[in-house]
Amino acid sequence: NEIDLFSFKEDNFIPTFVQVVHQKATCVDGSEYLESCQLDYKTSPSLQREIDEYFIGAIDKYQMQFTHAFQSETLGQRTMAEAMRFGIPDCGDSAVTANSRFCYEYTGGGHDRTSVSGLLQVANLTLASNNDESNHIGHRETYRTSGMKLRVRVHYTNIQPWWSWTGMGDVGYHYEVEVLPAQSVWRSLVLRRKEDMRAWVSADKIEAFAEHDRILIWADGIQIDAQVTGSVGHLDMRSLLILLAS
Repeated sequence: NEIDLFSFKEDNFIPTFVQVVHQKATCVDGSEYLESCQLDYKTSPSLQREIDEYFIGAIDKYQMQFTHAFQSETLGQRTMAEAMRFGIPDCGDSAVTANSRFCYEYTGGGHDRTSVSGLLQVANLTLASNNDESNHIGHRETYRTSGMKLRVRVHYTNIQPWWSWTGMGDVGYHYEVEVLPAQSVWRSLVLRRKEDMRAWVSADKIEAFAEHDRILIWADGIQIDAQVTGSVGHLDMRSLLILLAS
C-alpha cells in the first residue's frame, strides 16, 4: 500500500522486491538478561533468518507527478505552466493519453503526471529488461529484482532548427529518461514495533516474536532523480546584421 512506499524518506525510492528478515536479540556480554544488558544482533543462522519475500504488485502503474520551473537571464523566472509542452497532452484527453508517457494536469497549480511504466517507456525499457551490470551469473537479472537508477531530465529550450528564419520560438520543455549503470539499487529499514512490522509482513509471522526481536526490510527498487537543463536564447538583431554584412 502507499504507506509502505513512503517509508523510504531519504530520496525518491520505489521498492519493487522485498525481503523480510527476523533477528533475535542477544546480550553483548553474553548474559541472558535482555532487559538490562546492551543488546546485540548477530547474523548467524540461529539468530537471523528470512521469513518472507515478495514482489510489490502492479508497481508499473504507480503514479508520479513532476513539478519544475526555470530561470534565464533574458526571461527571468518562469514556471512550467508558462511554457509549451512538447509532445505532452492534457491528462483530460483520454484518447490521447492512453498512448502517452506523460500528460499535463491543470489541477493543484499544474504538474505533469506519469507512471513507472511511462518513465520506463521513455527509456525503452521495462522492469523485465535485463540489468547488464548485475553481478549475478552471466549478468542475468531483471531490473525488478536488481533495482535501477533512473535519471529524468527536463530540457527547456526555445531554439529552433538552424534553417528557421527567426531562430527563436516559444520556450517549451520535454523529458529525457536514462538508466544509470548500477549492479543493484536497494534500501533497508529496521523495525522494532509490531505495529510497524505488520505493514510489511503478515501478523502470523511475528506472533511468536520475543520483546526485543526486530525485523530487517531489504528492498530492491527504483531510485529516481531529476535535473532541469536547457538552452534558452534571444535574437540579437545587431549581431545578426553584423554577421550578414560580413
